Order: sequence, then C-alpha cells, then structure tokens
Amino acid sequence: MKKLNFIIPVACLSLTLGGCLNGNFVDSDNGKITLDHLIIENVKTDFEVGQTYQDALSYDVKAVYSDESIKPLTSGYKFAITKFVSIDNLSCSADAPIEVAGEYLSTFMVSYTDNGNTRSEGFSATNNFASIFEKGSKNCIDFSAKIKNILKPNDLIKDNLDIELDFVWEGDIHEKYNLTSAREDIPMTLKVDGIGADVIDSPLVRNTSYVLEVQYKEFSAQIPFKPALGFQKIYKEDLTILPTDFNKAYSPNTSKKTMVVPVSLSSNVPEYQAHLMTWDNAKRTALSNAYNDSNPMSFKSYYSHLGLDMDIFVTDVVTEADLKVEHIVTQNKPWTALYALIKRTMDKINEMYDSTFLKDFDSNSDGQIDNFHLIPNYDETSWGTPFWPHQGQTFNNQGTVDVPAVNTYCVGSFSKATTIGEVTQVHEQGHVFGLLDYYDYSNNGASLVNYVGRADMQSDNVFDWNSYSKLSCGFLSTYAYVVTGYEDSIQLELGASVDPGVDALGEDRPQCIIVPANYDTWNGSAYDEYFLIELFSKKGVNENDWDTYTDLNTIESGVRIYHVDARLYDQFKAEEASEDKTKWSAMTIIGANNCSDYTALGIGSPEEWGDFKQLALIQKGGIDTFGQNANNGHHELRVEDLFLAGDTFTFANYKHFLSKSNKPVTTMDNGEEFPWTITIDSLNKDSATITISK
Repeated sequence: MKKLNFIIPVACLSLTLGGCLNGNFVDSDNGKITLDHLIIENVKTDFEVGQTYQDALSYDVKAVYSDESIKPLTSGYKFAITKFVSIDNLSCSADAPIEVAGEYLSTFMVSYTDNGNTRSEGFSATNNFASIFEKGSKNCIDFSAKIKNILKPNDLIKDNLDIELDFVWEGDIHEKYNLTSAREDIPMTLKVDGIGADVIDSPLVRNTSYVLEVQYKEFSAQIPFKPALGFQKIYKEDLTILPTDFNKAYSPNTSKKTMVVPVSLSSNVPEYQAHLMTWDNAKRTALSNAYNDSNPMSFKSYYSHLGLDMDIFVTDVVTEADLKVEHIVTQNKPWTALYALIKRTMDKINEMYDSTFLKDFDSNSDGQIDNFHLIPNYDETSWGTPFWPHQGQTFNNQGTVDVPAVNTYCVGSFSKATTIGEVTQVHEQGHVFGLLDYYDYSNNGASLVNYVGRADMQSDNVFDWNSYSKLSCGFLSTYAYVVTGYEDSIQLELGASVDPGVDALGEDRPQCIIVPANYDTWNGSAYDEYFLIELFSKKGVNENDWDTYTDLNTIESGVRIYHVDARLYDQFKAEEASEDKTKWSAMTIIGANNCSDYTALGIGSPEEWGDFKQLALIQKGGIDTFGQNANNGHHELRVEDLFLAGDTFTFANYKHFLSKSNKPVTTMDNGEEFPWTITIDSLNKDSATITISK
C-alpha cells in the first residue's frame, strides 16, 4: 500500500484550550517582560492498538519569558497535528483508531500568543502502538484471517506464510496482525478437497482446492484457495484500460448505432467537377445496402463477427451549396475547412431529424455522435488529402444530449463503400473505436516498411483484426491467457484468433496469449509491453483474403508472434503515463507508432520512444524484411514468417525485431529482461498447443 500522509494545517485543526492568561506584559523595548519561547515536555509516545493518536496524545506546554520565568500553560494555546505516517507505509490517520501495531511518525505544533507576541514550537516523535495480541490483554470476541501472498504449485505453506489475522477485542477494538512464521498458540491445518488430512508440510499441488484452517483459542477461520497457476484468464471485462480512457472522443466499444451521411458537394472547377457524381435515391439505397450486405466483409457482417450488431442508418442527402470542393481542398489549412463542412452538415442533420431519434447515436450521452461516416459525392484519388478515406477528430466538443455534435468522424467514398468486398469503411471504423494504422506514413505513405507484413485490417484492409486490436478495444469473444510466471513451464491450448471455438471438454478456448516479461509490472491491458501469441487460421473473414497472399494456400494455419509496445505517454508531462488514470493529462497517447520515421504520424510521439514499434510481427526466419524500405526482401506475410509445429521463439534470437533502426537490443523497451522460450508443439486450423517455459 502507498503511504498516506495525514497533514492538517494549523488553521484546520486548532484546539483552543480555555481563555487567555492574565498579566501586564508590554513591549520589551520598554524594558518590560515579554514572551520568549515555548517548551513542550512529557509527550506521550507509547500507545495501544485501537487508540486514536489525536485523542490519546498527552503533553505539557510551558511558556518561557524574557526574564527566564516559566509558566505552565493549561489553556490559551493552539494545537495542530501536521504529520502522522506509518514507518511501514501503512494507510493510517491521526483521527482514526490504529489497527496495526508498529511505529508511527508524528509532528505537531503548539502556538501561543501573549500581549501581541506569538511563539510557536514543533515536536516530532516516533510513536509505538503496541499489539493487544502480543501483550495478551483484553478478551477476543471475533477472529478472521486471509492469505496475503500468492501461493504457487510446489510451495510449502510453512515456508511461504503470509497471513493477515483480524482480531476484534472487547470494546470493539480491531487489530490486524501479520503472521509470517508458525506460532504454537495459532495452530493451522491444511485440508485438501475437503478432506481433513494435515498436509501443512506437503508441497501444494496444481489444480487442487485447499482450505487453510487457522485457530485462535475457541475461534476458527477457514481460508479456501487454489495455488496460483502459471497463467490467468483475462476476460474483456477485466481489461483495465480502453481507448475512451485516454481519448474520450473515441467511440465506446458497446456503441452500435452508426450514422452514414451522404453529402452533395459542387464545384466551379472542371478538374474537380470530373470527380463529382449526382446523389439520387438509387445511390442512397445502394449505399445503405452495401453497409448492410450479407457479404462476410461488409461493414455490418464484419463487425458482427467481432460481437457488435451494428445498426446503420443512412440519412437523407445533405446538400452543401456554399462550401465547394475547391474551398476545402485548396486551402492552406484544408482540415479546418473540412471540419467546418462536418459541422455545417451536422447542423443540418439536427434540423432534419428529431432530437429523440438522434439521442440513440450518442450512447454515452456526451453530446457527440459515436459513429459518424461522411460520404461525399466527390471521389478523391490522392492519399492523405481531406476527402481521401480517413478518420479524424474535429475537436468540436460543444454538442449536447439534445443537439449532438461531431468530434470523431470518418470520411469515405461512394465508389469504395459500395464495392463488394471493399472494406475501407470497416478499416476507418476501427480508427473510430481507437485503433491506429499499422502501416508506415513515412515519405507521404510511399514507404515499403510494414511491421505487420500488411496482413491486417488496420494495415491493408485485409483479414481479421489481430489480437492486439481486439485487446485494445475490448472485443475479445472469449478470453485471453496471460502468463504469470508462477510456474517455470506451462502448456496451453490456443484457439483460432478469428474464432476460438471450443476444446474437447466443450469449453471455450482462449483467443490469444499475452506474455509479459514480468507479470507483476503488467498493467492488465493491451496498453503495455509484452509478446502476443495468436493462431492465424483460414477461417471466417480470413478466408476472403487467404489465397491472395503468396503461398498461404499451402497451409491452413500458423502461429503469429508479435512484440507489442503500446505503453501510454503523457505529452503534457513528457513522461510515461501514470498507473493512476486520474492523473493523466488530456494529452495522453500511445507512445510508439509503426512509422519508420516516428514523426510521420503527426500525433506527437516522444522522441525517446521513436525507435520503438507499437506492433511488430516477428518473422520466423529471423530477418526483418518487413522493416526494410527496399526491394531486397518480401514485405507481405508468407508461410516462412509463421511459426509452425516444432518451431521455437527465444528473445535472444529475435530481439532485433524491437528496433526500427537495427540498434543493439538487450532487453525489452521498458528495460525488463524477457525470460521465456515459446515452443509450438502442434497446431491445426482450430487449435494450437504451445509450451512456454523459462
């Protein structure tokens, strides 16, 4: 637990005792007697658990005058406690009963005024709160216990004892006592699967239910437990950080309502007029049908396989007569002009539709449309321009529940959105939920570098979301395993990431495996550093693109191992984001990105993290061809990049994949050593067996 300082300013806790002392004291300049200083004596520093420091404290105060005369003070002075903390960093307070025996540091101030002269004196002390249990005083009226530490397979209880005893003594005094070694007056019995055999000296067995019975006099406490395994299940509800935690403009992962707005623009310039089409009811209907098509890669079908039944509404066509195409694309700040178009469009939507209807598109009632797709009648052909399909943020947070605004948006095009198998809007919606692009923006998007081998929805608009994307946004359909390190070797069965399926016992399989270097420092979310294991299979939405990739048609599955560094960075504080989310600034982002030139993404990634990759697929062959910006190696996923049965991963053999610039690497980006060896024992299209060992 963290240290809790109990600090009370003098003005906040001043206890005035009685009135003023009598006396005819005048200014010393006239040779009269004046107040010189104070003496604090006989301060009590020995207490008992159950007492409150503020109430039980006693002391003597004396006033010393300029003629060296001394007068005891029993009234007229002010008193304030300015510090009260536990030496052992226990949570404590000077105005609450102390429950844990030990030493506590305190400081208090005494202030006294006499005839206009004020003197103050401070006193600091180490205070001992003695255990009632150790002293054998008072009668126990209740007793409970809990195990504080993690017990692992093969541990002996007697060698790993860390139990908190909670006594209730007469007078309703609570005392917590930490038991770290055996005591004759507190006997313990370990029961196995309900059987009362005393096996306190036997090693704990994996997957076994135990009850530790702790006794004190006539009282008994039962503590059921199982030894901690080398892995733990993590469900989507357990994830500690989601995109909306660090950027509230992202869409909540439970949001289903999607607003698609066809916008009719015009132009006075022939080169732009050539790219304009005319909206009519047939085209609007075609747009609606494309979003809702039964094709596995259509917008609705694709998100259905991720567990979201998206409800898509295509509005009536919004006509913009004043802002022409050239008014937007030729500006010095074209994005500002685009944001103005989006705002004007939403203003018209608010006029066209009832506020009760529009509220459904704001699932968290923050005054912003959750999922907003702008589809202009202008087809852009240049990457990185305002009308090229993209996701962005207008920073318009002025909406209300009744009159919502648009902050996060995505722009699409009619031709792409209505082409069967075209998944541009699926990709852009991934950004709306909080995902970044995994391809390289460097050299105006012309870079060949692609650290995921292009085989990803947020890279080349292909295949399923990878497991990191699903973890990021909380779209696990079953659960993930995370390696805890509590066992030196574990064997796990993994389901296909696209569809985990069930095992031989009819139970859901895990969707991926998270392997942090140190489980104790992993923050419980995708937004940290670790290796990630998933089974990449020719199933579900993956079938659409499987055979289009070089030689993938020769297999039906392979294991993909990624290195993830998605630690959050607080730009305002110029440091890694605190574990305490309440301390994040509004400028908190994912620190590393997948651009070879880290500045190309344009979101302020920290220079010191510029060589780190947010998401890198480890190529089994050991050569980082995905990270080369030259035509001397393949840049798309191939069979040779996948780990198959019998293959092994070690940090020593693949550590160079962590650096964009091939700098020497000895540890994880965060400085931790990665101790695990990952071996693929067997695999098929539906499952893989993997051993992870030290």
